[in-house]
Amino acid sequence: GYICITISVNEGKKYTVGSVQIKGNKIGDAKEIREQIKLVEGEVFTEDNLRGDSGAIQSYYLEKGYIFSRLKLRN
Repeated sequence: GYICITISVNEGKKYTVGSVQIKGNKIGDAKEIREQIKLVEGEVFTEDNLRGDSGAIQSYYLEKGYIFSRLKLRN
């Protein structure tokens, strides 16, 4: 037998990345931190990309021995 499943999707507004700024960094090189970020201004924003970038930055600090570093993401 066959089964047919139909899923209706109502797409909402697409949000794009406006700007990416690094502020308050006292440890590490801002250029190196910026290289960890894959979000690109003008491209479609996804929460997965934000989580990936946040994890990459955390890893950057962990590799430098800062195990208690914290990120504050603001929009």
